Amino acid sequence: MTSPKISICIPAYNHQATIGYTIESILNQTYQNFELIISDDNSTDKTIEVAKSFKDSRIKIIENKINSGVSINCNLAIQSAKGEYISIIASDDVMLPNRLEKSINFLENNPEFMAVFGFVETIDANNTIINHKIKNVFNQNIEPNNILKKLFYRGNFLCAPSATMRRDLFNKISYFNSCLLQLQDFDFWIKILVNNYKIKILAEPLIKYRVSGNNLSAIDKPLTKQMATKINFEYSYILNNFLSINNFELVSSFLDLSDYPVIDAKYFHFYLASESLKIANKMPFYIADSYKKFALNLLCNMLNNENLKQEINKNFNFSITDFYQTYQHNILFNLIDNSHYKKKNMFQKLKRSFYKRIGKIQC
Repeated sequence: MTSPKISICIPAYNHQATIGYTIESILNQTYQNFELIISDDNSTDKTIEVAKSFKDSRIKIIENKINSGVSINCNLAIQSAKGEYISIIASDDVMLPNRLEKSINFLENNPEFMAVFGFVETIDANNTIINHKIKNVFNQNIEPNNILKKLFYRGNFLCAPSATMRRDLFNKISYFNSCLLQLQDFDFWIKILVNNYKIKILAEPLIKYRVSGNNLSAIDKPLTKQMATKINFEYSYILNNFLSINNFELVSSFLDLSDYPVIDAKYFHFYLASESLKIANKMPFYIADSYKKFALNLLCNMLNNENLKQEINKNFNFSITDFYQTYQHNILFNLIDNSHYKKKNMFQKLKRSFYKRIGKIQC
């Protein structure tokens, strides 16, 4: 039996109302040499029953016995894939008829690119095309050399359900990080680019992206404390990917270094920290906090090197005193009215609790 050219992976969970439309859109593609792998993350509805109702030998269904999260579920599908290319789509999104054909044609004719993305149309729970603000995020015709810069300064704008990647990419980089639940795709795109692989965005719609209903990406759902906490942690973790860059030409291509009086590879972490502090002033607080902590950790490590500390002070007019002043202004705490602490005597209670614990462990 001939191996499929492309493996389409659907990480599915509780999408009985929409997965049928997703599968139909794949079976109706203009390009037909594919396999379809549906990995169900232990759905509690009839998602599996709907998937099994399609009788096509190219469909493979993985039924997970436990709910493990979208990253692990997606990885299971990819690991069983046999195609030269991998396309991932959520179980509530829809492929436009020529999505596979256009993506494969591009990668076949442009071997220097490892992944290709496209624009999106947006649909509601009733499959009606609507004009949603998320299109302004995804539908950006960014040149390949500027994609990493855009990801660093503005966050994720690449739409995972529109992506088609070379299968070999997962061997070269990794699979999706199983510990990340919100930003696993953002993490993966950055890893591609910091390893000097190229991404292309096709400036035409390839999918219909669902923005309402039981959408895993929760586009229209209000931000909760739990969600903000997850994003804060995951952003803090993901930013460390930029530290793996060892090519200063790549550094110069994504960091804006025009205002720095001295340009030298040995100050890479200082540039990264300084730019992160600027970004923190423009981001929502739960993301800004991640950028600021990332910057402070970099600066702290550099300033503990006496030679670097003196050079940074001389070349950039940044001293240890400036560092102290920077970390004393905490973005999250600034959001909270100090009168709340006074009213509740929170600091006093914490202080008494701290000394009480100390007393218990004294020798």
